[in-house]
Amino acid sequence: RDANKAYWHKNMSANAALKKPATDKRVAPLIAALKRLIWKAKDM
Repeated sequence: RDANKAYWHKNMSANAALKKPATDKRVAPLIAALKRLIWKAKDM
């Protein structure tokens, strides 16, 4: 929950956090890397 509070700036359950899109610029590099992995997996 501490990580959720740090990101969302409020207490939020894991289920509620999973239902909200993560659009903060801090996660953009992670999202981009995951998308590249997905594309690589599709090419195999």
